[in-house]
Amino acid sequence: MHQNELNLLESFPYEIWGPGRKCLRYLEPHCQKEKLVLDAGCGTGWASHWLMNEGYKVISVDLSDISLSKATNLLESKGKGNT
Repeated sequence: MHQNELNLLESFPYEIWGPGRKCLRYLEPHCQKEKLVLDAGCGTGWASHWLMNEGYKVISVDLSDISLSKATNLLESKGKGNT
């Protein structure tokens, strides 16, 4: 991963942008809460975090070890361990 990509991961305001909101609008009519959802390409974990807050069970995966590490740290810091 290039340094400018790392800088973007560090500085992007995911909590404001709210990717989880977009996921929820799609999932709610099609999935029951407490069902398992795969967040493929989870990035830094914000969509996974929002989905978990709404009652979904989430498996978060990403090809980037750096992104996955950030997702793990985010979810553990929010009390959503075992990512």
